[in-house]
Amino acid sequence: MKTCIMTVLALLVAATLQATTDSTTVTTTEPTVTAAQGLPQIVRIGYIARDSVLKLMPETERIGRELTSLEQEYKEEYDVMVRNYNKKVKAYIEKDRNLNETIRLAHQAEITEMEKRIQKYRESYLKALEQYRAEAYGPLNERLDNAIRQTAEEQEITILFDASTPLYTSADCIDLTPYVISALGLKP
Repeated sequence: MKTCIMTVLALLVAATLQATTDSTTVTTTEPTVTAAQGLPQIVRIGYIARDSVLKLMPETERIGRELTSLEQEYKEEYDVMVRNYNKKVKAYIEKDRNLNETIRLAHQAEITEMEKRIQKYRESYLKALEQYRAEAYGPLNERLDNAIRQTAEEQEITILFDASTPLYTSADCIDLTPYVISALGLKP
């Protein structure tokens, strides 16, 4: 990710330097492309606090509540399974000395089977939560992405970064967050 950002920034610096040193280039507000380099000469860089906008969307709160509720249901069942497992292990340890080999092996196999069921259940419910999250946030993210794309095009942005990514932004960078919030009809 850092390599990609550094490459983009290097290209931007090269394009900017070329634009300032090339005396035959006419500077306009519209991005122009030189045939030799294929790089825009005027670059407009913007950023957006995507997570902040997502949090403002009313659906986000509902989805969060539903996820919390679903997670709690899964966790309660998981906790019951773990408690039963712990009881079984404790009983096995307490009676281990008095059991014959066949019964002890049967208890060990039962404990091992419980461990596998607990692990399988945990993997299953984590996958179900992730699937629900993807399905619930999918349309929301698509709507947000469309608003971001539309706003970037309207503002003639060449490159757009998420505000959480850059290490530095100058005053020349354009914060598109308020524009996207407005495009979605949200209130900050």
